[in-house]
Amino acid sequence: MILAANECEFFRSQAGAVERWDGAQFVNVTTAFTDGTPFDLAVDASGTPYLSWFKYGANYDLGVSTWNGSAWIRMGQTSLSAASEATAGVETGPQGTFAFVRTKDTSGAREFWVHRWTGVAWEPLGGGPVVKPAGTEPQHTLDRDGWPVVATSAGSVTVQRWNGSAWSSLPTPSTAGTVQSIVVDADNRPVVGIGNSFIERFDGVAWESLGSLPPSGLKLAAGVDGRLFIAFYYGTIGLSDFRTRVLEWIDGDGWKALGVALTTVGDPTFGDTPVPVINGAGLMVGVPGEGNIRGWSW
Repeated sequence: MILAANECEFFRSQAGAVERWDGAQFVNVTTAFTDGTPFDLAVDASGTPYLSWFKYGANYDLGVSTWNGSAWIRMGQTSLSAASEATAGVETGPQGTFAFVRTKDTSGAREFWVHRWTGVAWEPLGGGPVVKPAGTEPQHTLDRDGWPVVATSAGSVTVQRWNGSAWSSLPTPSTAGTVQSIVVDADNRPVVGIGNSFIERFDGVAWESLGSLPPSGLKLAAGVDGRLFIAFYYGTIGLSDFRTRVLEWIDGDGWKALGVALTTVGDPTFGDTPVPVINGAGLMVGVPGEGNIRGWSW
């Protein structure tokens, strides 16, 4: 299950189909996508979904498809990667639709590319890979102007942002580890979650710590107004006592709980992380271990 939101509605990809929350239940927007395995979902302001996907096998394929109101249409007919192993994320915003591709070829070499849809084809930003090697799964977001901001990790964390014509590298965050997520806040400042516990924000000159959480899976989210939230789980494997919490960052006051902890049924699977999505109406989060979605209205 993949969650997404535009400015005023929530969506999910469930069993290949994209559904919209109507205030009481999720209702179908599309038919099931059957050309590959969905990986990421983005929805533009008009409610049009964009689904990134991959397909393993003798003829490996990787792409992005959009819904035209009656059918899924592939954006570009050329695979986004010729690698034998690759993944693609997708974001859409005021500067267009972007695909974020991590490749791993048969030699084991990794690259990370960001492509922009021109209306007829995918065009790599900067003319080549952003990072080589790319390390672990890259994290990505769009800034307040709609341009990509990406974070990769191979020991230390590398953060880069596109300014409309070129990539610029930010200083290296002080915390080393695997980057888990990246967002930008109301002032267009990148915020990264690193490892299982640490959060840092770039103030324009240097990275500042926004504290740490109990070791857990964590994902950041930022609303259309830049409000900053984090979702994480905590507990002990085998005791079925896991809880999911959502916190909001308040400048000058730190992380504050949004409601009570959410009970998680059973133990989360390895790599399972509560992923929050936000819009002007509220917040939704997928709770690990139970497959349910919980919501919070503003």
